[in-house]
Amino acid sequence: MKSEAAPLVSISVLAYNHEKYIRQCLDSILMQEVNFLYEVLIHDDASPDGTADIIREYEAKYPEIIKPIYQIENQYLQKNYVDLFNIDMFNIDRARGKYLAFCDGDDYWLDPKKLQKQVDFLEKHSEYIACVHHTKVIDEFGNVHQSYEFPPNYNTRDYTLSDAENLLMGNGCAGHHSSLVCQNIFINLPKGIYMSYLQCKANNDIKLFLLLVLNGRIRRLSDTMSVYRYIISGGTSWSAGYGKIPNICLLTYNRLRELSQFSETSYGYTPDYTDFENELVLVSLYKLVTHPNEDNWNITRELFTLTKDKFRLLTYIPKFTVDNMVRHLRSC
Repeated sequence: MKSEAAPLVSISVLAYNHEKYIRQCLDSILMQEVNFLYEVLIHDDASPDGTADIIREYEAKYPEIIKPIYQIENQYLQKNYVDLFNIDMFNIDRARGKYLAFCDGDDYWLDPKKLQKQVDFLEKHSEYIACVHHTKVIDEFGNVHQSYEFPPNYNTRDYTLSDAENLLMGNGCAGHHSSLVCQNIFINLPKGIYMSYLQCKANNDIKLFLLLVLNGRIRRLSDTMSVYRYIISGGTSWSAGYGKIPNICLLTYNRLRELSQFSETSYGYTPDYTDFENELVLVSLYKLVTHPNEDNWNITRELFTLTKDKFRLLTYIPKFTVDNMVRHLRSC
């Protein structure tokens, strides 16, 4: 019996309650014009709607490409959503490709040459560990967000560690998850770093981009080749999960501590998130003033207690304009 040829690219798709969107997602992947083999690794998290049935249709039609996992019990509900930081690993741990690409079930790709363009770049420029591109943002009804882009302040240059630290500019991620094609760093990742990565309780995307930029250069391409569906009402998008949490300032602060600990322990590098941490304290204070309640009081008090450099926090107050408060409140 012949062994199946290894794909060059493994594409991770996370799906939950995406019955309305999953066809568009999978069709946008299958329309890719490439000169190499790829596999589509799908993780359906026990969707109660028709998502799994649609995936089975594609699996039957493209058995050599579509490789699903159908969860019987919802993994998302095993813990609070914000504590489930490694759901991508259901797909990454079984990926056979030299490269990884990503597209959640409610997002989709725009350009039929997207995958080929990005793989060609990485094949020609081995000094880069990953490349990303600009992403269009729409709401759950398909309307383009005129006042919102991802990532904010996108520019076509290399993404560096200093960018990863500059969360005030929205640079926690080099690009949206759906824009990323990267070397499959997990194949040869030392076990100690792998375990530390799994234990790091931080947003999947920011954690992955930090891991990548700690290991190599990331290129931002000028093309717009994917769509991010910004959903508040439901689904597995980060916006859907965070939209249910009134004050995420302490949560975000703790995630930064997790990222710093992972980076320092695994690579001997401590990211400087001080300015963003200070802004979180002031955002929480603003929430307390505008919505006084016990939760906001406790969160603000704990944040102030955790602040390492209180003098720097006080000197930061003049920088904290009303515009900054509004910008952060919109993202919370």
